[in-house]
Amino acid sequence: MPDKENHETADEFSEKELEKKLLKTDPDVFDDIPDGKRKELLSLLKEIIHIEISESSTRKISGPFPPPDILEHYIRVAPDFAELIKQMALEEQKYAHNRDNKLIQESFKLKQRGQYFAGIIAVFAISGGVICILNGFEVAGTIVSGVGLSGLVSEFLGRSRDKKTA
Repeated sequence: MPDKENHETADEFSEKELEKKLLKTDPDVFDDIPDGKRKELLSLLKEIIHIEISESSTRKISGPFPPPDILEHYIRVAPDFAELIKQMALEEQKYAHNRDNKLIQESFKLKQRGQYFAGIIAVFAISGGVICILNGFEVAGTIVSGVGLSGLVSEFLGRSRDKKTA
């Protein structure tokens, strides 16, 4: 049930008050609409607002489209509302898919870049370790090569600092 202190219901204001609120939001909202149609439109809007407010507390709408009974009220207000809602849903879905694809591509690029850098660092570390070993610093060379090799192995196994387990 909506909280009456924070939400207005359709019963709390008349069609005139609804008209004032709509004009305040958009002064040109009723341009080119005859008086008879304006009154019919306000009556339907008040009915839709009342239905949506009363049903919003009891029914959850899943998906981009309103239930058929509410959609029917939208169509009575303006016949192209159903097509507009459908178009908005399709555009939103297309946007969401494009956004998700970009995020996935960027994630792969970052992972690939990390693997390249890990490989380069590991090659330098292992090479430095081998040079140390060849110059008689076996312990230091083993440590340097081991660190480089462990970094390479952990990167290619897909482990990261974010996935540490306690």
